[in-house]
Amino acid sequence: MFQVVGITFASHDGLDPKAGGACDLNLATGRGMRNGKPVSFIAAPIKLVDWSDEKMPKECAF
Repeated sequence: MFQVVGITFASHDGLDPKAGGACDLNLATGRGMRNGKPVSFIAAPIKLVDWSDEKMPKECAF
């Protein structure tokens, strides 16, 4: 069984410098960074077979 235990991404909008951002979350520990600032949340690894865009933690939703 595979689990999603981490999410890391960065986005950039060439037309709007204020849009985009970066997120790095550890779903096993409940800690991470969003746009360079620490965040904490309730940790919940997700089975890979159950993963979808709707499962993205709100801490990383843009």
